[in-house]
Amino acid sequence: MTREDCLHLLEESLSVAPGSIEETQKLKSLKQWDSMAVITFMVAVDEHLGSSISPQEIEKCETVADLLTLLGEKATG
Repeated sequence: MTREDCLHLLEESLSVAPGSIEETQKLKSLKQWDSMAVITFMVAVDEHLGSSISPQEIEKCETVADLLTLLGEKATG
């Protein structure tokens, strides 16, 4: 799964238009980024990557780029 695919997965999880989220954005600045969005995203990651991601791992991510890097690590390892 490419970085772009991971970004698209995040956009789908947040129910926003493709291309509306940038890597430089802080997760907390996304109005859709709430506890339900985190759970939805965790399920989507499990379904698409076959890998689990914990709320603690997500909590350490400050930006969208941080989250995408985490996903990249999960996809490769």
